[in-house]
Amino acid sequence: TGSADFPTRNALHPSARDPYGNGFVAKLDAAGAALVYSTYLSGTPRQQCGPQRFDSGIIGCAGESATAVATDAAGAAYVTGNTISENFPAPVDALQPRLGGPMDAFVIKLGPAGQALFSTYLGGSSGDDGADVQADAAGNVYVLGFTSSDDFPAVNPYRDSLARDFSPVLSGFVARLSAADAPAGASRVRFDAAAYAVGEGGGSVLVNVVRDGDLSGEVEVSYSTGDAAATERADYTTARGALRFAPGEAQKSFAVSVTDDHAVEGDEALGLTLHDLRGPAVLGAPASAVLTIGDNDERPAATNPIDSAQFFVRQHYLDFLSREPDADGLRFWTNEIESCGADAQCREVKRINVSAAFFLSIEFQETGFLVARLHRLAFDAQPTYRAFVHDARRVAEGVVVGEGDWRRLLEANRRAYAEEFAARAAFLERFPAALPAAEYVERLNANSGGSLSPEERAALAAGLEAGTETRATVLLKVADDPEFRAREFSPAFVLMQYFGYLRRNPGDWPDNGQGYLFWLSKLNAFGGDFVRAEMVKAFLSSDEYRRRFHEPAKEAALGSPFTLTRGELAVVQPDKLRVSVLDVSRDTRCPAGSQCPTPGSVSVLLQAVAPGGDTARLVLTIQGGAPRLHPATPPVSALGYSFRLLQLDPEPPHGPQPAPAEALLRVDKN
Repeated sequence: TGSADFPTRNALHPSARDPYGNGFVAKLDAAGAALVYSTYLSGTPRQQCGPQRFDSGIIGCAGESATAVATDAAGAAYVTGNTISENFPAPVDALQPRLGGPMDAFVIKLGPAGQALFSTYLGGSSGDDGADVQADAAGNVYVLGFTSSDDFPAVNPYRDSLARDFSPVLSGFVARLSAADAPAGASRVRFDAAAYAVGEGGGSVLVNVVRDGDLSGEVEVSYSTGDAAATERADYTTARGALRFAPGEAQKSFAVSVTDDHAVEGDEALGLTLHDLRGPAVLGAPASAVLTIGDNDERPAATNPIDSAQFFVRQHYLDFLSREPDADGLRFWTNEIESCGADAQCREVKRINVSAAFFLSIEFQETGFLVARLHRLAFDAQPTYRAFVHDARRVAEGVVVGEGDWRRLLEANRRAYAEEFAARAAFLERFPAALPAAEYVERLNANSGGSLSPEERAALAAGLEAGTETRATVLLKVADDPEFRAREFSPAFVLMQYFGYLRRNPGDWPDNGQGYLFWLSKLNAFGGDFVRAEMVKAFLSSDEYRRRFHEPAKEAALGSPFTLTRGELAVVQPDKLRVSVLDVSRDTRCPAGSQCPTPGSVSVLLQAVAPGGDTARLVLTIQGGAPRLHPATPPVSALGYSFRLLQLDPEPPHGPQPAPAEALLRVDKN
């Protein structure tokens, strides 16, 4: 409902909380003459709705809805739908106590009088929606819905989130929820806490995953981080991987590394999700958690931390090797840059060479590059960013080149990864288990670009038939073929410019794949010489890369006027409120001293972000004519503040090349 006066009775929430739509559930008596209970089912959206530009429509205003209801013999009601709010009614010990992405499905159980008996979010780090719900006599709840999350909390799934045909737009799910203990012979897997915290300068935090119940079986569970106010580009390093519990093991851990950027943004949170659980186990509460990163920046900084040699080197370990640096490696590569002293040209050359060295390193060539080659052999395509991070972390688990018996560990990881990869449903669809040995080898060879000689193909097929080779060992041998490695070197090198530096897919906005093709063509034109192609240099100096760690901002104060041009950012102190001008409308103001039929007007589209990520977009307008400062202009309120546009320069009439519009603004606390 969009109504603010919908009839409520014995309500969990008697008033609408989402201005763009609220779910509701109502129970009428047997005669249909009176309400037993009626309540809104929604929360308060973290991001207030508004346009992105004046020439675009309003987006992000979908609201929240309840889509299906079921009842049981005791008179309880089970409701599912979707929510975009972080404060949707969710009692203690919910399976997923926090919003996992921009929209989650929800399941709530109401007693005969309308009291909440349980409630949980249900989803991953993208969009999820509950479409139907049923309950059985044993207390199980069945939910059918849609998901675009590759980390939806699946248990022993028929299709896992790594499937090549997983739709990032819309895939279906079915889930069963139960209040019962784990069944006999099974364990319950969960986070050991619903909330974690780390300071921005703390480096990393360890997250524990535990299981209880029957620990005799082997269990594997995947984990993923997901953006909330904190983003994987600027605030933390994407963590995706799998934890394997051996018989008797009750606890495993994974680390999330954080970025000590130079941005005044307040404390920010990201999501943690358990998913793709396999083995004799169920997901227990909490199956999702929140990690809060404490901000340590009080004022806007003039410098970018990526210009520091040690920060630069650590970030390369995180971006390319998915781990914190070992002390010797950090010292070696930092000294490589610092040996230039204050020589700026020398430092630039060293930074480029150090950066490229991470791609060329044995550790990356046998982990991340291996992942890219296996995806090419299996699917004749490159992996997506999030699939790459998951798989590369799996191959690199525990490996530090030069420490301990790293070669043995690396080889064991490679073999285990190849075995698991060859058993995935998506791989088996392309290479069915019943495929004759020779045909299996031929298909791999075709995807390799015909890298194998007839003798090599015959030997691999014979090994499969004799049992001296497995499908996984053949896959690895084709992946390690020198001709195939050479063919994939340049495509993988360019791919890692996007995965490593920009932390996104090459096909994502803003270049939609064109940049990848440009750099691949240029690298090939220079015979793979990245220095002469200036590829690494271009990515390191790009605005997109550098803004991951520092966004230039000016400082302003509550109650005092300040100026902003389009795209400029101000931090309003002492509240750390981030204010920017997104767009300026067509200026129809009547010039000063002129006679006009109407005074005309001009508007600015403003975005305000409070610490913690609450966001509002609002339009501020002033008219033409006197007075030239507009202190009497009615303010617009949002996020607990009032915003006022006092002036916009230059004024009409504009010359043939008008100066950029500069808005004079004022922000006060309500």
